[in-house]
Amino acid sequence: MRPACVRLLGRMASVVGIAVLCIACTSGSKTRGVPGADAGADPDVPDVVESGDAGAGDGDGTSDEVPDIPSEPACPPKPLPDGLCSEDGWCWMSPLPQGQNLSAVWCSSPGDCWAAGLGGALLHWDGEQWSQTQLLTPKALSGLWGAARDDVWAVGPLSGPTNDVPCTILHWDGGGWAPSPGLDLKDLSLMAVHGSAPDSVWAVGGDFGVETTDRGVVLRWDGHRWSLDLAQAPGWLRTVWAAGTEDVWVGGEWGGVGHRGPAGWSWMPIGTDRWVSSIWGAAPNDIWFVEWAGFQDVFDEFGIPIPGVESPLLHWDGTSLSRIPFPAVPDLACLHEFSGFSGFGDGSELGGTGPNDVWLVGLLGTWHWNGEAWTASCGLGRDGWLGASDLHAAAPDHVTIVGLRGYQARWDGACWERHGGLAPVGGHLRTTWSAGPDDTWVVTGTRIAGAWSPVFHHWNGSKWSERYVERTREQADPLDVVSMWGSGPADIWAVGFDAPWYVNCYSWAPDGERGRVLHWDGTSWTEQDVRLVPPLCAVSGTGPTDVWAGGLGGAVAHWDGEAWSVESGVPVGFIRSIWVARNGDVWAVGDDRESGGYGVVARREGGVWRSPLASDERLMGVWGSGPTDVWVIGESHVLHWDGHGWSVAVTGPGSRNLYGIWGFGPEDVWLLGMKWHDGVLGTGQILHWDGSYWKRERLGVGAYGSEGPYAIGGARPGYLWTLVEGGVLRRKM
Repeated sequence: MRPACVRLLGRMASVVGIAVLCIACTSGSKTRGVPGADAGADPDVPDVVESGDAGAGDGDGTSDEVPDIPSEPACPPKPLPDGLCSEDGWCWMSPLPQGQNLSAVWCSSPGDCWAAGLGGALLHWDGEQWSQTQLLTPKALSGLWGAARDDVWAVGPLSGPTNDVPCTILHWDGGGWAPSPGLDLKDLSLMAVHGSAPDSVWAVGGDFGVETTDRGVVLRWDGHRWSLDLAQAPGWLRTVWAAGTEDVWVGGEWGGVGHRGPAGWSWMPIGTDRWVSSIWGAAPNDIWFVEWAGFQDVFDEFGIPIPGVESPLLHWDGTSLSRIPFPAVPDLACLHEFSGFSGFGDGSELGGTGPNDVWLVGLLGTWHWNGEAWTASCGLGRDGWLGASDLHAAAPDHVTIVGLRGYQARWDGACWERHGGLAPVGGHLRTTWSAGPDDTWVVTGTRIAGAWSPVFHHWNGSKWSERYVERTREQADPLDVVSMWGSGPADIWAVGFDAPWYVNCYSWAPDGERGRVLHWDGTSWTEQDVRLVPPLCAVSGTGPTDVWAGGLGGAVAHWDGEAWSVESGVPVGFIRSIWVARNGDVWAVGDDRESGGYGVVARREGGVWRSPLASDERLMGVWGSGPTDVWVIGESHVLHWDGHGWSVAVTGPGSRNLYGIWGFGPEDVWLLGMKWHDGVLGTGQILHWDGSYWKRERLGVGAYGSEGPYAIGGARPGYLWTLVEGGVLRRKM
């Protein structure tokens, strides 16, 4: 055994679960094979056979022999692809070509692939590049399968704040996507789809209409209509594989699998309580199953399967199910840093082209079966933010993986190539500021030397670069930046607080944290020695000697070019947004804590703070083009000040949860937030005021997510930047 010391960063299949393991790795000789694919009878109630009985491993679910695994290289890097753009000119800047979470992929050939995901994302690969289709639904899509290039199905789960919005079934006929009619989908939630012929297609999921929500359903397409084939599966179904009308396998969340044979449906336990996350077969008597399990659930710190732990990999040979052990991992760098979560494709996924060409990707890493043994595929390496959710093999030299944040990778028979989800701006997106079309900053948060710290990403018109805050040892505690403003390229201010990324200014920040101020002088970012309490959430100004910042507790600070001073008497308990007019008036909006959280507008005029307006909802943003043109946004209302009085703007149906505003003039104002769409909360929206009407902008694939867009800014009309859940977009006329 040859020792080496590597580091494996693993992320659990939950949004916030993070684990870091320091691991040593070993390597050695080859492992044994697995049972062959012998023809057998219909599996009505077969038993699960231990691997030793089936001729694989040593009978305890593990193998102590290590294969010699070739180190497959990653393909040589290629230039970054262009970002996909919407009809209204919103283009992805990071990740590239787009950043939507992708949950499913299917290919009819190497030159014809579809990928689907959150927010109704539907992308097409023509062999050279990805393109996006017109958005048909803001709801998530979780499964794809096709009988031919002009016969493709996409399904999605139930949605809505109370799971009251029906699931989605879409069909591609070669000319366009359209909803599939003919079945009442109320209460159903679909997770996967597969078929054996154009008139034998199966979709699986669950039914929220039954008394318990752990009952699975199976739908069948017979070439003419969808019908309910099974209404009471023993658990929620997440995967399906069909060899024929009388040979369909399903798996899900109850520790077993189901089979539809000539006699109907039968169910078999598999000896564990793990979910079955994926099924794939080369033939009716050669089918693979994988249970939901993470690397750390199966392997020890040396990359060796843990003795006594059941392998999550099973094989059907036509007669019985057998557990197939994994070999030890010869080099832990082969296993990617984070995999297995992208909304719906959590766990591990299977795919292949035949009995000697099977792939597995996900929480367990990337593995390949050559007909004799499973080996770890090393070309992807510890690839951050993989979040693999699905794979499809169109040919032995064309295997596509999709996942979190638009991740896409392709195996060409010799090496792995990344061609999607390439993120020049990485980390948790916080805020943005533009000094010019070729001078834009985006702030993200990440851990540096154990402490939460901001990273300033700069766009110079052609490429991104990173800058970090120069901090003393005494300053090296958590620091988060949530707002920026500048008077020019060499005078930019950023404010925030000493708290990790999950604290935000949309709700109450925790007591006890203090505000922080940073400055860019054209050369470096430095933290200012300003001990402001409490946290700061907003900054604005009119020039180098007139900068204002505000935050929790009604804290307002002013920079006069020499020093910061703190003002009192501001009638806002929690300031979320500040805007400063050229005449010196300062506007601040937020909540009045003492009045139970109602919204308050405060105005500083002639050196005195007053409260000209109170609202029955939280107020989130303020911006104006001048003293007689000031806009204030609340959770569902837009208010306008014309110098004499307030009016309520009508922005159209569905506007909800507004929390960002920007503008360039009285006839060029932009709002961002989330909206309701057929009962679905969480569809990102950007609204534009042209002086006469509000128009909802089409952001395109990926700009629709559970958080929506949450920051906006720009340097001149026509050039705007917005941060969405998946990444960074720019609007260019």
